[in-house]
Amino acid sequence: MVKNCVMSTLLFVFVSISFALQAQSEWQTKAEQQQVFIKEKKVACNDEANGIFKEMVMLQLENTSNATVEVVFKKEMWFNNICNNCNKNSPEYTVRIQLAPNETMEATCTTNKNMSIFSKMLNMKKSELTKYELKDMMVTTVK
Repeated sequence: MVKNCVMSTLLFVFVSISFALQAQSEWQTKAEQQQVFIKEKKVACNDEANGIFKEMVMLQLENTSNATVEVVFKKEMWFNNICNNCNKNSPEYTVRIQLAPNETMEATCTTNKNMSIFSKMLNMKKSELTKYELKDMMVTTVK
């Protein structure tokens, strides 16, 4: 009886973790404008050698049009419900990407870092991303 209860609990935990990992690995649409889709997903970026374990929000830009486009937007980020860059016009928070027709570009832990947003440290209790917005998005055709 106890063995069945333990096995059922372990199975439930395993299935729950599997669903959480699967949900984390799928892109979700965040914004859309003029046949350009911006999608998001959270990813753990771990550097075990240096003891760095962090969660990042990765962005993926997809141009579904037949034209080359330039996409520009500003990332506004709230940590612990406080916007840390809402009143700043630093180019550090502006993303400017050119996409060929039907091209998709995405951030990873090591590439296209301007298309990612720090979320939180996984091995410490510090500030955490509570909200972010993509502001002033513009899509223009490149001739």
